[in-house]
Amino acid sequence: MAHQNSGPGWRIGKIGWRDKWEEATRGPLVLWGDRVDELTAEVTFEMGKLCGLKANAAGVKHLRFVVVGTVRPERVAAFETGVLMTLAPSCSLTFQYHDGD
Repeated sequence: MAHQNSGPGWRIGKIGWRDKWEEATRGPLVLWGDRVDELTAEVTFEMGKLCGLKANAAGVKHLRFVVVGTVRPERVAAFETGVLMTLAPSCSLTFQYHDGD
């Protein structure tokens, strides 16, 4: 299941590709956090599959994804296993990160 709450220590960022979800599978997708200098990460998709995640940020130890909006459960499960499914335009895909243990 996708995590719906940020919880203690978690900060939230958004994921997008030119703000056009319909083009998300063309990647790369850029992730950004509350402060640009806090987290620099890139997610690469190939043929709709999540094939790479690169995060460069001092102290960031954990990174997880969250789907916000009306998304069928099977689509959430598919994303969490590394396969990107088409998301409705009303949905947003976010990530959460923190620098704690």
